[in-house]
Amino acid sequence: MTYDIPTMVSEATGVLKSLIAIPSLSRDEEKAADYLQNYIELQGIATGRKGNNVWCLSPMFDLNKPTLLLNSHIDTVKAVNGWRKDPFTPTLESNGKLYGLGSNDAGASVVSLLQVFLQLCRTTQK
Repeated sequence: MTYDIPTMVSEATGVLKSLIAIPSLSRDEEKAADYLQNYIELQGIATGRKGNNVWCLSPMFDLNKPTLLLNSHIDTVKAVNGWRKDPFTPTLESNGKLYGLGSNDAGASVVSLLQVFLQLCRTTQK
């Protein structure tokens, strides 16, 4: 099996940029949860939700088999006074670094986990 790495990176980067652009300060991350739930469902995966917690199950989920949970948070803390860029404008610098509030903690984690999950769902369904 071959993987189209540039397309996968582009897709993940796009999702991360979208998350950065949605203010999701602690206890006010409803719009980020809405975005993620919609994105996951557009990928053909059913979701569940309680409050701002969104989850999904592999189409091959089986209660009789071991389960692996991929988990992260989607909220961010307020930008500190020393922040030099608009925290909600994702900026991809020429050095390849993506700046924006939540670009690392924990947007990159959420997007990485989600993209791995989706790729596994795509490859195991064939």
